[in-house]
Amino acid sequence: MNLDRTRRAANDRCLAWPSARPTSDSWKGDPLDSITVIPGDGIGPEVVECALQVVDTLGIGLSVDVLDHVGADRYRRDGVALSEADLARVSASSAVLLGAIGQPDLEDTEYVRGVLLPLRHSFDLYANCRPVRLWHDRLSPLRDPERRMLDCVIVRENTEGLYSGIGGNLRTSTPQEVAIDADVNTWHGVARIMDFAFSTARHEVCLVDKANAVRAGGRLWQECWRRTAERPRGQASGHPYVDH
Repeated sequence: MNLDRTRRAANDRCLAWPSARPTSDSWKGDPLDSITVIPGDGIGPEVVECALQVVDTLGIGLSVDVLDHVGADRYRRDGVALSEADLARVSASSAVLLGAIGQPDLEDTEYVRGVLLPLRHSFDLYANCRPVRLWHDRLSPLRDPERRMLDCVIVRENTEGLYSGIGGNLRTSTPQEVAIDADVNTWHGVARIMDFAFSTARHEVCLVDKANAVRAGGRLWQECWRRTAERPRGQASGHPYVDH
């Protein structure tokens, strides 16, 4: 099933979102009734096509707006990664389904930044949430059977740190060139990603950092962690220090 046919089928059944909603405490949004889809590059269109087939089969009444013009080909041709008109279409929907962005033969990293960072900053997508689950123990390289099974979620702050975009170059392309990228951390940003992690976890939350290399930011993260972990939430907490 191609994207155009799946898109038409999904739009033809634009019903109200079912009354059953996720029960997680982390659910804060309104009911989904429309999504903007960005298939992107590489495996992205293939993955998105399968996802839209699932949406179509479930008949959950999502209106789908596919931005299949956003991609490396347009960036090569016009120098545009994600236009203001594209962002307006995303803003008009309830959520975004993103396939994959980038191609190996496109060395200009501004294309990937030009798609991902405007989405993150325009819509404050601060939580990078990556579930990890081992579906069969034969897929794990670990030999101890008790340690093979994995069921965790990796949570990362998605809008601050080095993603702030603060920095620059001085005396570019000379032997005296200076490059600065600022790692920006705010109490607001750190506190809300920790709250998100605790609201997502069922059993335990673990903060992993390398505070020796990022001293000022590390101090802020650890202080915020101590205050957050002290609140009674019903989950265990831990803080291993990692270096190599």
